[in-house]
Amino acid sequence: MNTFIDTYFKIPLLVRYTFITAINSLLAYLFYVSLFFGMYYKNHYYLAVFANFFIIASFSYCTMKLFVFNTKYAPLPEYLKTLAVFAGAFLINILLITFLSGLLGINIKAAGFICLVLVFVLTYMGLKNYAFNHRVDYFYRPLKSR
Repeated sequence: MNTFIDTYFKIPLLVRYTFITAINSLLAYLFYVSLFFGMYYKNHYYLAVFANFFIIASFSYCTMKLFVFNTKYAPLPEYLKTLAVFAGAFLINILLITFLSGLLGINIKAAGFICLVLVFVLTYMGLKNYAFNHRVDYFYRPLKSR
């Protein structure tokens, strides 16, 4: 088993991130669709979006921590920073799609694709350089290794 784990973590970080992000995105979409249709007819659309964000962000944090960045530090600060990165990406996505499709008149599908690529890159940079980077001390000082 250790051979598999050692081999897996020799895969470049960006490739692991892309693979895990694809899985997380598929699960997020499926979960969102099930929440949306379950809550839409009861006029709880925003609750579905909110619940989906926190559940999928939590799941994504776990998969990123275990399968991409493989960190061993305190989970709460990493989790909070990961939520901040995902919330920032969500906000950038909304603003950019509105700007591209509304103000510039770009087709909504093309605008969505542009946003997808940009948010993918920004989220990767945010997770790598902020949420899972323990050289950057924004919220806490990690425990010194023994």
